[in-house]
Amino acid sequence: MTTLVTPRYRAIAAAFGFALALAYATFSAVPVAQAAEIFGSLSLGSTGTDVTTLQTYLSSDSTLYPEGLVTGYYGTLTQAAVTRFQARYGISQTGTVGPITRAKLNEIMSGGNAGGPITGGDVWAPTMTPEVVAKTSTTANISWSTSEPAVSKIYYATFWPIWPWSDVQGSSAADPIVDNQSSITLTGLTPNTLYYYMRESVDPSGNVMWTVASTFRTNP
Repeated sequence: MTTLVTPRYRAIAAAFGFALALAYATFSAVPVAQAAEIFGSLSLGSTGTDVTTLQTYLSSDSTLYPEGLVTGYYGTLTQAAVTRFQARYGISQTGTVGPITRAKLNEIMSGGNAGGPITGGDVWAPTMTPEVVAKTSTTANISWSTSEPAVSKIYYATFWPIWPWSDVQGSSAADPIVDNQSSITLTGLTPNTLYYYMRESVDPSGNVMWTVASTFRTNP
């Protein structure tokens, strides 16, 4: 049996074949994306491409960088996100990107380690018991327990709101030991002064728990 191909169908077939060829050529011409990399050290006030690269990675994980701002400027929010990253990977929590932190970031961004958003395993933030506050006129010790090992921090100031609910950071003090007990002493306080504070605990998977604002007044 002979099949007749009319000029109309030949034109359709030719057009279809041309479209496939164009699509293939277009797809083949798309360059392969290169892994992001940070080349220099970064700290508060830094600007530029490296900061944008850093913020782009951090913004992919809301447990590290809940604000998710990619501005190219290394401000207090980026500093806090880097501190959480360092806590997650057992790096000294300086809030700056030095050689050790930069190497870890580049390793993760190149696919050498499981980084970015948590997709499995531990996804629950530690729960915290009510704190115990012991005060003097110039110090305050705040202690509590967590449901799992964690590193902890206190943010405090004589005003509210403070970071992470505001760009105004105030002061902070940390307990960098990964365990179920947190005890942080705030020093250099002013006598008979009202302080606002909030607690933070971060487990080894990077899950963060913050408390609402609390207050204490130093002794006269």
